[in-house]
Amino acid sequence: MKRSFRPPAWFVNGDRAAYLITGFLREDLTDEEREELDEWISASDENMHLFERATDESLLDDYLRWYSERDVEARLKEVKERIRLADSSPRLLTLQRFAAACIVLLIGLGIFAYLYFRPTPPAGIADLPAHDLPPGTNRAQLKLANGRVVLLEGLQDSVLSSHLRIHNGLIEYNGADPVAAWHEVIVPAKGSYQLRLPDGTKVFLNANSSIRYPTAFTEKERRVEVTGETYFEVTHDAKQPFIVLANGIETEDLGTAFNINAYSNEPAVAITLVEGAVRVRKAEKIKDLVPRQQLSVNSTDWKVVTVDTGPITAWTRNEFQLKDTKIEEVMRMIARWYGAEVVYEDKIDFHFNGRINRSVPLSELLDLLEATGQVRFSVENNIITVKDQGN
Repeated sequence: MKRSFRPPAWFVNGDRAAYLITGFLREDLTDEEREELDEWISASDENMHLFERATDESLLDDYLRWYSERDVEARLKEVKERIRLADSSPRLLTLQRFAAACIVLLIGLGIFAYLYFRPTPPAGIADLPAHDLPPGTNRAQLKLANGRVVLLEGLQDSVLSSHLRIHNGLIEYNGADPVAAWHEVIVPAKGSYQLRLPDGTKVFLNANSSIRYPTAFTEKERRVEVTGETYFEVTHDAKQPFIVLANGIETEDLGTAFNINAYSNEPAVAITLVEGAVRVRKAEKIKDLVPRQQLSVNSTDWKVVTVDTGPITAWTRNEFQLKDTKIEEVMRMIARWYGAEVVYEDKIDFHFNGRINRSVPLSELLDLLEATGQVRFSVENNIITVKDQGN
């Protein structure tokens, strides 16, 4: 089933960002323009994420699909005149340069068609039928040491104390808190959030997850406690190890980025190392991991396998990436992200592969799964019923 495409958020960030990104892809920015682009990317995590998305070649099909649906042919000549294409003969381009030129053309057309002509976007989330469910959003709550709860959804800029503020919707700790206290960020179903801890460590939290941490790391170890699913990019300090506690399992950073899936409804706690090294410890057992290893821990067994980390960390890029994934695992992810309950009318013995943006409504995601010809769904009162396609 054809999937509708919403232009990425970076389309609306203004002409200058569009021009700089297009120039980056075309490789013809001046030194001053390159510095300007670097400053824009470094200005916020959002800008960095938008830049990564804008230069992701996997979006080309979506650009083509979206652009082909727009009624802009009568204005195409004017749009092209706004794009500063390189003055090079196609015959002289290498295959790589030709591919880059195609990317520039498609992204450039999309940028300027959207910025200048403002086509009417597809039906929004507010227009969904009653039986459909919208996707999760960036939301969480911050619980302070005094018991005060701060709702972070939609909160852009707010000073909470001399050492804590909300800036562009994200928690920021400024300087060392002389009196260390414990804070907790709690992400509900249908939510996700990211923050930087007082030591600079970056943390992503998936739906139904939480992290508890001190406002200053004053001990010999930097300890945090998590539930659900979390991804860490740790600011390494050999003199002050960083340790994550999840379901009684300690994961110690040895200079690294790693994912921990500790949902209570998963068969095991899974620690996946993306880069660097970690040491996992529970009671008397200890296991060191190398990149691309995943350790699964349940009540009786420890199992290490080599994995593709892309699908495991796809949620941090707001994607579902399925790679030979069982229907039960797929539906657990869907249930958390869309705030739904899942029941099975039939047993489905099928594994799924593919990539789906987590921003789509539930109906669109289920349509894509049904297109495999193996499964069908019905949704009523936030309950998704899974059925065999043949029944």
